[in-house]
Amino acid sequence: MLDFDSYFRKFTFYLANWIVSNNEAYKKDLEVVGYGLCALLTSILNLSISGVTTYFFNILENYVIFLCFFVPIRCTHKGFHCKKLLHCLAITNICFTSATFICSRNANTFNEPFVFFLVLFLHYYFSYERNEIIHTIIFLTYFIIYIIAPKLGIYLIISLTLNLILIGGGKLNDAVSTKKLL
Repeated sequence: MLDFDSYFRKFTFYLANWIVSNNEAYKKDLEVVGYGLCALLTSILNLSISGVTTYFFNILENYVIFLCFFVPIRCTHKGFHCKKLLHCLAITNICFTSATFICSRNANTFNEPFVFFLVLFLHYYFSYERNEIIHTIIFLTYFIIYIIAPKLGIYLIISLTLNLILIGGGKLNDAVSTKKLL
């Protein structure tokens, strides 16, 4: 069977070696450069595949808006990461396309602020960091959005919800890994 992960890793380390070989200062950092390239290429693949999928569903514009909300939240919190690249590509595509579809089909409702506060509280409570500043910024962002462009509030709620699911997945993965070690 084709081992896509090992081919991808070999490709990224081949690129890393090529980059490092042209710069003596980074030779000792080959593994770091390889890991960074692997993360960068995986992110580009995920964004591209989800972009193509949402294009076919005619919700590409909504996808871009969703990413504007999701990426900053995801970058500041830990969460679940797939161990295999193909799993990562499939799950990310399903999550991003589903979230974008939900955002594109839902207008703001009268109970949206309640849902936002509930999701924000759960997000704060379950996050590894429990960073009050970040959650205050998220709250203020929602407040401003609710006043200026209320239809965008759902994007922030869905972004927080998806990140909350990923945090839960990460904690579950950590618990399973800990049990395996015992």
